[in-house]
Amino acid sequence: MPPFERTAGLVRTGGVPNVVNLCGRSPAKRMLIVRHRNRPGVLAHILGEISHAGINVEEMENVIFADAQAACAKIRLDDEPSPEVTQRIKDGCEHILALSLMTLSE
Repeated sequence: MPPFERTAGLVRTGGVPNVVNLCGRSPAKRMLIVRHRNRPGVLAHILGEISHAGINVEEMENVIFADAQAACAKIRLDDEPSPEVTQRIKDGCEHILALSLMTLSE
């Protein structure tokens, strides 16, 4: 398959074609859920704070709501962010509406 067709499939379905070594189960221990306004820089702010804390993002999904004004980011992490990190995420961006942290079952 020509490279363009492989890329078009990725854009169309979101799936990566011909992958044979995907992780069966994510090693993530926590999921950070952030409801936010759909504005430039919001995800960069969140990911910057997570990175500065030395926490790795294992998986991420950002779902945009119907009116394209709000979104919800689900970010699976390899460790739990401290209360200080979550507070910096909340306080550091006016477009963050709500933030919650879940423990993922093992």
